[in-house]
Amino acid sequence: MKKGYLTEEQIKEIEEKIGYTFKDKNLLSTAFRRKSYTEELGNDATNLPNNETLEFYGDSALNLIVVKAVANIASKSYKDDVKQERNEEALTHFVSNYTDKSMLASIIEPTGLSKYLIMSKGDIEKEVYKEESVMEDLFESIVGAMWFDNDLDIDAITFYVARMLDLKTDREDFYKKNEYVQLKEFMDRNPEFSIRKISGVQNLYIGEEPAGFYLPVGGILPGMGRYQTMISNAKFFIEFLKKNNYWDLDTKIDIEGITPENAINKLQELYQKKIIKSNPIYPKENEFFDRETNLWNVDCVYIETGNLPLIETGEGKQKSDAKKLAAYKMYVSIANNYNE
Repeated sequence: MKKGYLTEEQIKEIEEKIGYTFKDKNLLSTAFRRKSYTEELGNDATNLPNNETLEFYGDSALNLIVVKAVANIASKSYKDDVKQERNEEALTHFVSNYTDKSMLASIIEPTGLSKYLIMSKGDIEKEVYKEESVMEDLFESIVGAMWFDNDLDIDAITFYVARMLDLKTDREDFYKKNEYVQLKEFMDRNPEFSIRKISGVQNLYIGEEPAGFYLPVGGILPGMGRYQTMISNAKFFIEFLKKNNYWDLDTKIDIEGITPENAINKLQELYQKKIIKSNPIYPKENEFFDRETNLWNVDCVYIETGNLPLIETGEGKQKSDAKKLAAYKMYVSIANNYNE
């Protein structure tokens, strides 16, 4: 085995499982070579690339493939001047349904391919190949490698990627925020709930360690793809949560501990957890220096579709201080409105 490369046997197994044969086998090795490995080699890895770049391109190619799949359907409607029934929100849900990090990891996990990752000794000891984020990165790296293997011809790899994703555009429920996405948003708001696995079976865990309990559900269901199974499991969990009065928990935005110093990051967290609809912005055109007060003025603007923008202004001797204060005031305003 050449150091830092997959063996012929490993390459053959990987190609069989993803259903694609690489023309440039070195690209496949690069897709499996983690940054931790090349960093560990130091100067010995000068000409040995890791999979970070392929991961970036793979993520972009993946989004393009999914977007093109639905755009092909939309193009006929535009040509025939047919009303577009699926709005931007529905299309966003469609793309996110197929590019969700957990879904990508769920495709890699049952194949066992992540065990072939070329890793540092530390990663091997920690068994990082079992981590969801690592499996998701591997999926994207493989897609990136396939793309480069075809000279960036996206159409040449669409069939293979769509098959790996079990991509379907003819089901109306894929254009809606499905139960799996709803469940993830619920768990983001309520971190005491989580999805864990016991002997390869998904379970809903409720409570803090060491207390808490599990709600088991079966694995891959007959006749269903991996992601469809995850959605089915999520429906089961949501039914349980609703039946036991967990689903409508009164989630509040906690103001305690919020300061001008951390308010900008805390607002971003609210957006990432989907508690607020958009990430507040700080328009440069609204910034100005008041020569009478010798203070900077900076606006923080929160925009929610269908509603008037919410604007809070911060003042400070430094522009950065004014921005922090504006973010703090915005966080408090959003929290008060949300908690009401």
